[in-house]
Amino acid sequence: MTGKAPSAFDLDGIAGWSAFEQQVMADVARLTAEYFSPFNINITTVDPGTAGLQRSSSLDNTYGTRVCFSPIDGKSTGIGYVNLFRQGNDPTNYSTGALVDAKRIYQLYTSGAYGNFDLTNAADYGSLISSLAQTAAHEIGHNMGLDHDGITSDSSGYYGGYNVSTKTAWSPIMGYTNISKTRRLNQWSIGEYRNATNTGQDDLAVITDTGSGWTNGFGYRADEGLGTISFSDLTTGIIQTSGDYDDFAFTLTGAGDVAFNLASGVNIAGLQWGSLYYYADVWQSVIGGEDILLGHYLADIDSLLLGIEMTLGIGDYYLRVGGSGYQYGSYQGFSDYASLGTYTIAASLRSAAPEPATILIIAFGIAGMGLVRRYRR
Repeated sequence: MTGKAPSAFDLDGIAGWSAFEQQVMADVARLTAEYFSPFNINITTVDPGTAGLQRSSSLDNTYGTRVCFSPIDGKSTGIGYVNLFRQGNDPTNYSTGALVDAKRIYQLYTSGAYGNFDLTNAADYGSLISSLAQTAAHEIGHNMGLDHDGITSDSSGYYGGYNVSTKTAWSPIMGYTNISKTRRLNQWSIGEYRNATNTGQDDLAVITDTGSGWTNGFGYRADEGLGTISFSDLTTGIIQTSGDYDDFAFTLTGAGDVAFNLASGVNIAGLQWGSLYYYADVWQSVIGGEDILLGHYLADIDSLLLGIEMTLGIGDYYLRVGGSGYQYGSYQGFSDYASLGTYTIAASLRSAAPEPATILIIAFGIAGMGLVRRYRR
């Protein structure tokens, strides 16, 4: 095997594969896969073998790269070979894949260099997972030919994203490795943020380039089309492209109270992390006429969750989910360009309580005058 052979995965310096290390890598794999969920790409911890990774020619449709979580040089958090898929790659050479120095990133959290982190705390633990997963996605991005996202005020060539302490902050995947408790929304970028240095590269276009010759050739995952809401199980979906939305139909045969609870990305220790910020609309279908918008809702930027409750009558309806942008302030924000990824919908239906019955009691009294009393029960 050529290239430097990777060392065994280790965070705490203790021999063996601890339960904590196993949980970390399971969560890192889930979040890394989330960043690539819009694309026709499979992120797996199962080794597909050399043949499953090597791209023998530009016509080869099955190929890939390895991301090794192994110490590098004590300085870098990750290294990725640039334009790996635009030539015949050699998966037996670890120096031409991607490396993530998990132990160094872990030590940045435990040393106090970036503040006090308690990895038993949900936000702190999730931040560690996000740093490892974003670094993995970042280095795979280099394999695909992506450059760094920087900002003109920082000579390092990296941009760490918005410093918005009270919100779920945004950052570009090809920017700086996030050592942050709030940057839970990491996206591919086209350089739309203020003072961006890499405005000439469209990350999504590069990743999904399926043109002839030595292109990445991955493309987007196939759209699911119209679905139906399940009131007994989770409904899942993926926003694959900018401007994409998914419609889920449901029919009520009687009036009732409906509730939809949505979440995007991956849940890690009780918090959502990923790339998708989203909206949801509730529509009523009208046969032979224009459908009626009953409500437009944006996900909570802090939690990336959305809850909708409403009372609906008999009829046909659909819930629409799509990617959205967000504006933090006068110049900090992001568009729906890369608000992509997975989401879940938990729906419930409760029949509306029947209207109280009205009972008429007619009593004839003096002079035959009719008296009417109404009782409600």
